[in-house]
Amino acid sequence: MARIDSDVFENEAASNFLNGLRETEGRGAALVENALKPPFYLALALQDEGPETPDCRQAIAAAELLAAALGRSKPGEHFPDSARKFLEYAKA
Repeated sequence: MARIDSDVFENEAASNFLNGLRETEGRGAALVENALKPPFYLALALQDEGPETPDCRQAIAAAELLAAALGRSKPGEHFPDSARKFLEYAKA
């Protein structure tokens, strides 16, 4: 099982995304879905500005959360607490 790299969450865009999850009070699934915009949109962002764009960073963070929620990856010890709380809620 792959381990989630903590660097995915160590940027302003991902931090804002996780803060948004904390503030959703259980409605974070919509925020994750929104961050995983259509692949075409993300491909355009990658082409224009590369993977450092806030949209791409949020999508990567959301994809890591989704992979962990589905059991496809295992959160490491540096996985943010707000992400762990979201996963606990998602599994309930």
